[in-house]
Amino acid sequence: MTFSNETNNQFFEAGDESTFAEWLLAGAVSGDYAPVEFLTEPSIPSQIQHAVAEQPVLVQLAFKRAVATAVSDWMYGFHPLAALRLLALVAAYLRITDLVPHFAYIARSRLIPDIRRKRQDISDLSETVGVLLAVITGFAPNPKAIVAAEALYYDDLVPSRYLAILLNALCRAKPEEYPHYLPRLLRKIEENRTVFHVPMILDRLVQTITPSVFADHFYKLELDLKPLLAKLFDEHPNTRVRLIANQDTYSLITTFTGNMPSVWECKLPGKNITQAEMSAVYDPLFESTGTDDVLNELKALMSMGTLQPLMGAP
Repeated sequence: MTFSNETNNQFFEAGDESTFAEWLLAGAVSGDYAPVEFLTEPSIPSQIQHAVAEQPVLVQLAFKRAVATAVSDWMYGFHPLAALRLLALVAAYLRITDLVPHFAYIARSRLIPDIRRKRQDISDLSETVGVLLAVITGFAPNPKAIVAAEALYYDDLVPSRYLAILLNALCRAKPEEYPHYLPRLLRKIEENRTVFHVPMILDRLVQTITPSVFADHFYKLELDLKPLLAKLFDEHPNTRVRLIANQDTYSLITTFTGNMPSVWECKLPGKNITQAEMSAVYDPLFESTGTDDVLNELKALMSMGTLQPLMGAP
């Protein structure tokens, strides 16, 4: 990394929050970051991360606050979406978790509605939403990221192509609760499979929650969805994961390591299931359905302090 030079160091050493915020937003909009000189690679957010990491703690804190100020000053419809994407990536590289609710609000309340109304350049909007969701989910299992991901996952206005990346984050944070999250995506896949890269989703799901957790908590999955899930696995025999149905029992077969398959017998309701586990199946543990309660929780998170933060469909 040869990013550091005398001019760049002087800028970061002498700057303050206001200077950093103005410089960052102007650079994100125009691509001109003078007086700082960036290399052609790695990415500008990555180089900013390295530059900030070399500064004293107080400068680092000032710069992180400046990122929040720049994001807050970014105006939808006035500044380009590409500028927001860059600012979001800077926030991700610097791990500014307080910006997660703000990014979720922009995606859910501003960008996604315009995608549905087919306003502006749909590809530019879609790319920006994709970046924002990648940034949000990248913070999982941070509680703010999970609240935001749940609200987006259960919001019927969010296009189906974004559900897989949201599911991945939720399952990464709460692997044992995958049976509560998975039904929504399975039903969307059943409605229109062309929207999803099913083999990748199945592979990533099992990798994320681990085969043992998948097998141990499989009994919690809704009864009518178990054959559907097995059918999806069966339709893609080249994946590294198979779910084999044998009457009322299921076996998970994986080939993640080496060529020898591993077999995991899926747990089903019976004598080896405790009463507490059976009760958990029917408890309304996750009723986050994109309602006003969830939106209010997002707004509450946004009000905490000054804003400072593929498994996917094609």
